[in-house]
Amino acid sequence: MNIRRKLQGFFWDLSPVFLPPLRRLKKKLALWRYRWRSRGESLPTRIVHSRPTPGTPVNSPAVSIYVAAEHREAVQEFLATQTEKSVTDDPNVETTFSLNFHPSLAEMPPTWLESQVLSATAENLLWTVAGWANPAPGLEPAADVHGPADSPQPSLLRLPSSNFHSSSRVQGRTVPQITGNEISGVPLSLGRCERSGSYFLPELPAIPSGQQDRVVNNPLVELRTAFAELPAIEGPPTALFLMPFLAVGGAEKLLFDLLRGLPRERYRCLVVTLEPHRAELGQTVDDCRLLTDHLYTLGDWLPREAHADAVEHLIRRYNVRTLVSWNGTVLFYEASTAWRKRYPELRQVNQLFNHEGGWIAHYGPRFADSVDVHLAVNNRIGDALRNAYGVSEKKTVVIHHGVAIPPDPDPEERAQRRQKARLALNLPENACVVGSFMRMHPQKRPFDILALAKRQPRNVHFLMVGGGPLDDEIDRELAANPLSNLTRFPLRRDTDFLYDAVDVCLLPSDYEGLPVFLLDGLARSIPCVATAVGDVPFLLADGGGIAVEKPGDLDALEKAILTFGDPENRAKEGQRGRRIVAERFGLERYVEAYRRAIFGEDEGQAIFGEGEA
Repeated sequence: MNIRRKLQGFFWDLSPVFLPPLRRLKKKLALWRYRWRSRGESLPTRIVHSRPTPGTPVNSPAVSIYVAAEHREAVQEFLATQTEKSVTDDPNVETTFSLNFHPSLAEMPPTWLESQVLSATAENLLWTVAGWANPAPGLEPAADVHGPADSPQPSLLRLPSSNFHSSSRVQGRTVPQITGNEISGVPLSLGRCERSGSYFLPELPAIPSGQQDRVVNNPLVELRTAFAELPAIEGPPTALFLMPFLAVGGAEKLLFDLLRGLPRERYRCLVVTLEPHRAELGQTVDDCRLLTDHLYTLGDWLPREAHADAVEHLIRRYNVRTLVSWNGTVLFYEASTAWRKRYPELRQVNQLFNHEGGWIAHYGPRFADSVDVHLAVNNRIGDALRNAYGVSEKKTVVIHHGVAIPPDPDPEERAQRRQKARLALNLPENACVVGSFMRMHPQKRPFDILALAKRQPRNVHFLMVGGGPLDDEIDRELAANPLSNLTRFPLRRDTDFLYDAVDVCLLPSDYEGLPVFLLDGLARSIPCVATAVGDVPFLLADGGGIAVEKPGDLDALEKAILTFGDPENRAKEGQRGRRIVAERFGLERYVEAYRRAIFGEDEGQAIFGEGEA
């Protein structure tokens, strides 16, 4: 086992050397295949990017705004909400861009102008246009972007300059701001342009089918060089949280609880996501915007090749003290050693959710040395870091999750809420309802829940809520073999209401850290049944539920569920679980422990595990 881990770490330490040429080869093969498929077919033009090469600033990257007298007050109100501060209305100052002001800008998020500038600069664009978008239906970023119904649309235009040279047909693009399902307005479009996804190209004269190249190369600009003239924006101690996306899940809830607990006047927090937001996973982008002005959903509007450069620009621009890898990204594992050399004062914190598989398998000596704090969410991960991966005791910190403890309703109120929720969800009033709110992913083993329901345990009804990559397979299975004792809902946000309907929380996962779903259930006096993975055994050691030793053991899971068929037993274990969560996993303790780990206070003096503070 140690030899395998050492080999894994060795290859990941070498990944900056051998992965780039492999990715270039993969891209070339994909483009050859695309050109072959494009013969005689009306496929959209494919835009490809190369990694940015070092260069010099073209000219001052400030944004100029022409303000009509009737708009001057509205413009000032708009700029006061924006994070981009390199803005001028002085006609004597040389600028790169001009903002086409529009009243709908008042509705845009604080990073709207900054995201336009980043995108236009990185991709050598002549213009960008604003817009709202739902999460993408697939892996590609959102292309169906909406804007205000009236025109002209709010946009950023590049001013003529003798220093600007573009070697690409790509003229502009939409920069989607991810939001909820309700989007007002019309699809964004520009006349006399060919649209390819979020990009716009000039219309070409008619070319016989099959003779037009459907691949356009769009070279990238190095952002940290292009913006070198911009002064840093002063502020309080700043942390940058690097994430794959903001879905509906435990990692996002934990982050938001932390952001709420860190006073905004004392700490500045940047949240950066790197993957396109996907409809099946939902989005909590709107929630995050309420907690920080600095939210950058790079994966939705910036090429992957520009992500590392954009992160480095944000590190310099905002004097980032600490970069936190929250829930794991490929970029962090590949770039952390380079960032250590380039920014020796930057504090790097890596959060881990698994002691086997997942991101811990990417650990190698160079990566481990580049990280200042290896933050484990349970004791097993902490032990693995120290004993199997050679991370020092000083750099290893274990912080268990924390949740808010809601008021405990009296029996009459609890019964009323239970009845109301079950009626709305069409659940049997007198059955023992076993709830599972989770991502439909192989890790969570959702098909075990279907298998349990097929056994038709006495007076038990299963409630399964969530979305993910297994959605289609689960729906096909339920369509072919309907289950009268199982109710399935796609992703929902009203979790408090769902908990009102549930008697037992069930989580049959292959691996976990410390599931927030179980903590939230126990905090509401709902006992749980879960596989003994991660720190589930530690959570349930003193009561509150049953930990089944082996994932996939349906007999043991069914037996544990039937144990809680007795209402008195459920009530007793639920109250015991609530006390344990209140004593060991409270929100205040969680926020204080993270504050100390992230901002370097009292480093190495405490390990937050085994109920200690």
